[in-house]
Amino acid sequence: MKWNDEGFVDLYDLLDVWPDVEAGALRRRISELYLEARENLEHQSHRKRFYYRELYELQLPQARTILLD
Repeated sequence: MKWNDEGFVDLYDLLDVWPDVEAGALRRRISELYLEARENLEHQSHRKRFYYRELYELQLPQARTILLD
């Protein structure tokens, strides 16, 4: 995750999209990342497994709630 000094995650940066992205494209990107994360929840590498679990369980739901509100 890309955290700043205050512990803030830039969700647009996380999703690799511009802030002016259309809602449909944003939904597709979130879905793509959900699929990628789900496929890697049991990754061999502990670091990658942790990254994808955090992405799947915390960051993507937060991005969906905040950006698609």
